[in-house]
Amino acid sequence: MKTSTFTKQGIWLIVFLLAVIFVAIITTLATERFLDSYADSLETGSAFDARANVKPASPPGTYEEALLAPRAAAQNSIAYLLAKSEDSVIASEWKNQTDALAYGVPVTSDGWVLFSAVALPDLADFSVDYEIWLSGERYAIEQVVPDTLTDTVMVNTNGSAFTTIDFGSSASVRAGERLFALAGSEFFVTTLANAEYLPGEMITKAEVFGREWLLSDEFSGGEPILNSEGALVAFARGGGSALPFQDIYPFVQSVLEYGESRRAGLGVYVVDIDSIFNLSNALTLGTPAGALIRAPLSGASALVGGSPLIESKLKEGDIILSVDGALIQKEKTIATILADYVPGDLVTLLIKTAVGEKEISVTLVNYQDLLY
Repeated sequence: MKTSTFTKQGIWLIVFLLAVIFVAIITTLATERFLDSYADSLETGSAFDARANVKPASPPGTYEEALLAPRAAAQNSIAYLLAKSEDSVIASEWKNQTDALAYGVPVTSDGWVLFSAVALPDLADFSVDYEIWLSGERYAIEQVVPDTLTDTVMVNTNGSAFTTIDFGSSASVRAGERLFALAGSEFFVTTLANAEYLPGEMITKAEVFGREWLLSDEFSGGEPILNSEGALVAFARGGGSALPFQDIYPFVQSVLEYGESRRAGLGVYVVDIDSIFNLSNALTLGTPAGALIRAPLSGASALVGGSPLIESKLKEGDIILSVDGALIQKEKTIATILADYVPGDLVTLLIKTAVGEKEISVTLVNYQDLLY
């Protein structure tokens, strides 16, 4: 009886020892396999890092393809402003793109070129002292039309058959999108960091575009900014800011239609209500958006000489809610709305006052005639 019990206990002991040995073997093999796999991953990672140090990694073809359209635009649709010169056999008198004072883009095939005024010299003797080069050809300057609202200039030349730049939709550009700043045939890659940058004063002229773009890089100013399709979407203003083309286009359209800048004006200083975080409810009158009429200085008038609003007896503290039914808000400021009109247009303004709302009819005037 004792022998039988010992035999059973011995068998169970042997089984237990075999199980322990088996688990130990499996655990060892699994551990070795994990360590081998981890070592392989480290080796692969090192190889990847080594390749990345030679050339930045990017999705195959994406970056290279993005350069094609801007590169074509840089080669075919960039105008160079240079001091006037004569053809010469003397090397020291030769000029190339490094001598350019500013870079512009042809907007019509019959000679109109758009520049940012930021990089331009004095316009007084512009046509006398300077000339434009495009695709290796020299062109004389015949007419210069500046726009003080956007700091841009339309220049008419004696050219024809220009390769024009495409116009892109600035409104569709989103933060983080890759953009290209052109400086002659060279271009620099940047990105849009902020499409609602407010660089200036909080109290502004109703006609002035308060919001700009903030780019991820700084530029000297005046460079055309293209999207990945090679279309114009902005002009660099210096530092990291840029003015979107949607704000410039009404000026371009005005010059092409009338031969001059015709910008509609109201002649009033305003505050975009939804751009201020802590504006008192006593000033907003409970409205979340609109153009609050406000003088820039204490004791000054919010309405300037020549303003059509003077006859309407509007006063500081009144709020312009809409123009012809178009609501004034963050996405569409009063300046953006006015840019769609020309002097002489009759518009209806919805006004909120301390005692209620009312509509008034106003004939817009020429911005150049207002006494700001």
